[in-house]
Amino acid sequence: MTHDPDSQSDGVVGESAPDELDWLPERISLPSVEWVIYPPGEPRPANFALRFEKAVPTALVGTESGDSPGVHVLPHPGGLSVSARLGGLLDDSIREFQHPETEVDRTEIASWVQTWVESLDKRTEFERIRSACGPVPNAGETVARALFEHFGRADTVAAFILDRDTSALCSVSGIADQTADELVVHYGTDTEWDYYRSRQSGSRESLDD
Repeated sequence: MTHDPDSQSDGVVGESAPDELDWLPERISLPSVEWVIYPPGEPRPANFALRFEKAVPTALVGTESGDSPGVHVLPHPGGLSVSARLGGLLDDSIREFQHPETEVDRTEIASWVQTWVESLDKRTEFERIRSACGPVPNAGETVARALFEHFGRADTVAAFILDRDTSALCSVSGIADQTADELVVHYGTDTEWDYYRSRQSGSRESLDD
């Protein structure tokens, strides 16, 4: 699924000029509607940085003073660079490319961007769960990791917590009855619950439209 805030469809919108980057979003599958593309709209001039960002409050992933989680594509003379950011630049994400002249070149760049979008999505979901586990007694990174590995997404964890579904929580490897009880009482900060409820409200409005 591609997601562009200025677009009403997810399909390919046509051929691009070779010196523009508007071809790239059509080759990227975004993990959720939380992911947005900047700058919005088409076409995107070659001298503009293109950013794929996950629009989640940075406080929920421990990066209050950093960039939103995202992948940046920055054109420069002779080529472009790709990098990922999660509260700062992730060094292992930096890669330089020559100016894409062929479909093979474009596919290689899109594949690198895709890899980092998916990686950042997973990292962000885990960090959000870990942050929400902060108020829970004795629920450190191990519990957060177990919840992430079992449920996959922070919204899914929050839904079970709100339903006070301790049996579902106890089905997670490493989550004992006492931990499940503490999770339904203490899990989540005010920021986490405000964000979760705003997303659920937005989803219901989308269904009503």
